[in-house]
Amino acid sequence: EYLKIFMSAFIGKTPNALECRILNTDDIQFNYDKEEDILTAQASKLLIIENRALGYQVKYMLENFIYNNKTQVFYYSGQPFFEDLIGNASMQKKWAKARRIAYNGSRQHFFKALYDNRINEEGYIINKVFKTPNPNKMPDDVVEVNIKRLLAEKEDPAHKPRPGIDSLSYWLKQR
Repeated sequence: EYLKIFMSAFIGKTPNALECRILNTDDIQFNYDKEEDILTAQASKLLIIENRALGYQVKYMLENFIYNNKTQVFYYSGQPFFEDLIGNASMQKKWAKARRIAYNGSRQHFFKALYDNRINEEGYIINKVFKTPNPNKMPDDVVEVNIKRLLAEKEDPAHKPRPGIDSLSYWLKQR
């Protein structure tokens, strides 16, 4: 079960990921914290990952892997070392095409285009977002003070609720 979670987060679920496999899964050690619902993993050796879709073998030094099951958020870090798989001319051509498709539109493609100042030429559009204050919303500090006050009053057994603007639901909507 831990390996399934690891593979889904680390390798992914894309069509290319479905053609990947880790050749030495026995070198991965898992630790599960039941209270926090967090899975961590370490590897005692370089992970050897074969990607038949893109024609690579990746040797990966896994430094950290953390998966929070409550939030479905994961983090991993490490050092990859790529090697081309050996294949005939037809396979090499297929892999080159698949690599181009995988790269175009990827995060790496975007940041390279940004760094090279080629955003438009690479087909990206960046729009600026302008923050416009909502005239119907009270300032955050006022909202938080009133929520805190009303929660404290709610705990007081002698408190008599007042209708209208002094309701907790009003201030929570403002938040």
